[in-house]
Amino acid sequence: MTQRLYLLRPTALKCMAATGILCCLAGCFPLVAGTVVTGGTMLNDPRTPGNFVDDERIELLVNGKIADDQKLNKQNRHINVTSYNNRVLLTGEVTEPELQELASRLALGVEGVRGVFSELRVAPLSSLGDRSKDSYITGKIKSRMLLTRDFPSSHIKIVTEARVVYLMGLVTPEQADIAAQLARRAAGVEKVVRLFEDRSP
Repeated sequence: MTQRLYLLRPTALKCMAATGILCCLAGCFPLVAGTVVTGGTMLNDPRTPGNFVDDERIELLVNGKIADDQKLNKQNRHINVTSYNNRVLLTGEVTEPELQELASRLALGVEGVRGVFSELRVAPLSSLGDRSKDSYITGKIKSRMLLTRDFPSSHIKIVTEARVVYLMGLVTPEQADIAAQLARRAAGVEKVVRLFEDRSP
C-alpha cells in the first residue's frame, strides 16, 4: 500500500495544558499515577515533557473518536493508533476502502495532530494469533536495540502489523540506519518502514 501523509499546521501545546485536558478526560489521579509509571521513560525521551504527554492525549482522543463513530464498528475495523511527536500512525485493517479515509479524517480532527501516516490495509481483520506474532516481533526488535551498545533505544517507537515494522522517533540519520538494520534482521519481518524525524545537531 502506498504510504500517505496528511499534514496539518503545527500546534504547540504546553505540558500543563495537556495535563489539564487529560485530567478532565480521565480524572486527575489516574493521570498522576500514569505519570509516575512512565516517568523513567519520559526522562530518557528526546521529546519535551509537553509533547510526551500530548502524544498520550492524542492516542486517547483518536481511539475515542474511532470507537464512537457508527461507521467504524468492531466488525469492520481493527485499528491501532500510535502518536509520536504529534504525528499519528494508523495501522491495522478495515473492510472497506472508504473507512481508511474516515479514520484518517478523524485523527486529523484531533487538536495538536500535525500529521497522519495512514497504513491501514483493506483486508479481513487479523486473528489474535497474527497479532501475537506481531507483538513477538516487536519484542525481539526492542531486545536487539537494548543490547546494542551506545544506541538510544528509548528514542524509538516500534509498531509491527502483519509482519511490517514501523519505526518512529527523533534520531540522527546514523541512528535511523542502525535501527532499520536491527529491525530487518529479526526473524519474521517482511518489511521495515521508516517514519523518523531527523534529530541531527
